[in-house]
Amino acid sequence: MKPARLLIAVVLLAGLGGGLWWSNKQEAAKQGQPAADAGPRILKIAPATVNRLEIKHRGDTPVIVASDEHGIWQITSPEKLPADSASVTALADAAGALDSQRVVDANATDLASYGLAPALIEVAITSKDGKMVKLLIGENTPVGGNVYAKVDGDPRLFTLPAKDKAAFDKDIVDFREKHLLNFAQDLLNRIEIVTGTKAIEITRDNKAQDPHWSVVKPLATRADIMRVEDLISKLRTLSLDPNALRRTAIVKPEIAFAAAAPISIIRINDGSSKSLEIRKSKEDYFAKSSTMDGIFKVAKTEVEGLDRPADEYRTKKLMDFGFSDATRIEVNDSGKTTIFDKAGDKWSSAGKPMDATSMQAFIERVRDLTAADFSQAAFKAPAVVTVTVTYNQGRTRETVELAPAGAKFVARHDGGDTALYELTADVVKQLQQSVGDVRPEQTAAKEKKK
Repeated sequence: MKPARLLIAVVLLAGLGGGLWWSNKQEAAKQGQPAADAGPRILKIAPATVNRLEIKHRGDTPVIVASDEHGIWQITSPEKLPADSASVTALADAAGALDSQRVVDANATDLASYGLAPALIEVAITSKDGKMVKLLIGENTPVGGNVYAKVDGDPRLFTLPAKDKAAFDKDIVDFREKHLLNFAQDLLNRIEIVTGTKAIEITRDNKAQDPHWSVVKPLATRADIMRVEDLISKLRTLSLDPNALRRTAIVKPEIAFAAAAPISIIRINDGSSKSLEIRKSKEDYFAKSSTMDGIFKVAKTEVEGLDRPADEYRTKKLMDFGFSDATRIEVNDSGKTTIFDKAGDKWSSAGKPMDATSMQAFIERVRDLTAADFSQAAFKAPAVVTVTVTYNQGRTRETVELAPAGAKFVARHDGGDTALYELTADVVKQLQQSVGDVRPEQTAAKEKKK
């Protein structure tokens, strides 16, 4: 390349690098700043400092929400009710950095013309230091889909995008707590579901080394963890429909509830006892909760699945170790015992390293052992196959025994599980085969070379 061309290329590259540096610097400077085409900022409040909100619609009683010394939000007016902290936080966040669309008048005096004297909506926001800011929201602008807005004490008249108005256009229904059953999920240790004359009880020992859910009624057995977690999620999200709260209230709700047919009663304990009762009258569902005053209509979709039979909370998986890292597996098949031990990432048996692929296939077979059904047969015959798995860094050990029962097999799990499980002969045969398929590392390597 000629020296002149080389010099031009160097200059161009330097210019490109400088332009990229300047662009990056400009972008970094914009972080946290309003958009270039945004109007002046109306409000700038640190959301975490807000401890009181008052929203007043023209002609209505103000709705006041305040946090106590523990940071718990409560509706204090027009009636005392628990508040939905997420809704309160959303409004405080909206006030955190509110930009106008533009300034209409730098010194507005005829506020009534814009629906601001009195305002359609007044939002008073008080911080922990006692300072209060009041946002006034008025009529819609003739064109453009905006609304007039002003901050009390600031002479400027703004327009505000209508979408931002929606963040402040709230009433008592928006702010009230709508979860029917409030509880601390991490402290939950007992769930009881009563449907008619049948009761299901599921418990968890939170103080145990390996806390897990177990069914204790109507039969002491292991629980289907996924099904229990689904139930907890259902109970945690059971909510009132805001639109239903705005419609005409139930006439004499106590009478309507008393006349309705019981569907289920749920009792839980998270350190204190709480309950929820569901009833049905024709197509209407009613709920009464110990954590919320009143009787409410609820949507059918909210309560579906709360009357499941006990068997749906029982697991058909024979082993509980799941994806835990097993460190020892013992198999006794018709009197022949095979033991696999794990050290680091390597499995061995009788001092010989085992082939990783065949060993993993065997582990998956043990992990996936699943009953076809819950067995009504007795465990009479001697066990043909016994599998013991040690996991959880050696702290947990579980054993499953398999015995013939006619053309099928019956299985039982130790550890207080009184249930019996039915398996097909094929499942047991595949398990036995997978044990025999595990090869020493050197043997497997030789077989691959052939």
